[in-house]
Amino acid sequence: MGLPRSARESCRSIGVGGCPYPRNMNDGRIEHWCEAWGASEMLTPDEGFDAGWDVPPMMGMLGVVSPRTCGSCSIAKTLWWALTVEKKDIGTIMPQQRRLLARILNEVDD
Repeated sequence: MGLPRSARESCRSIGVGGCPYPRNMNDGRIEHWCEAWGASEMLTPDEGFDAGWDVPPMMGMLGVVSPRTCGSCSIAKTLWWALTVEKKDIGTIMPQQRRLLARILNEVDD
């Protein structure tokens, strides 16, 4: 689900610093993070996919809102769920969801 340019710019103004999608250049591992409970693991895309992680690049795309979860969590606690199923708009999502939105919109492919 892409966002209009104005939404993208307002989300970036929230100010999330650092690379939101760090990559270990030595072995191809990238950070896999679960937005439902905050878990994070450094895995290759294949390892993450095999373990049930729903994160780019194997599931979804960088910079596009989609569920980012581990193999144990439901998508019902994700930003994607809040925006598409619960029909919340950016102005009514919780502060941590706005930070997550900024993180997603600032993802880069190294």
